[in-house]
Amino acid sequence: MTQEHTTDWRERSTLTVEEAGAVLGIGRASAYTAAGTGDLPVIRIGRRVLVPVGQLRRLLGEIEGHNDHEDPAQVLVGKAGNDDAHHTG
Repeated sequence: MTQEHTTDWRERSTLTVEEAGAVLGIGRASAYTAAGTGDLPVIRIGRRVLVPVGQLRRLLGEIEGHNDHEDPAQVLVGKAGNDDAHHTG
């Protein structure tokens, strides 16, 4: 087992999109969709797509940042829940 699996995610600099999705309680496809639309903050390094932990923690309201006025649930759900129309089950 590698150290990244035993270290608390908050102590890391970045997470993979899949790991960030697990933290948020959403699936892999939803996490990549959120990353693609900008609802999930990402940085791209070559082919790697990574989620900065500091920005994820701000999104979750764990630390203060410039987006404190946004409701984290609404950011991931999409604009007023418009994703419900596309949900297939």
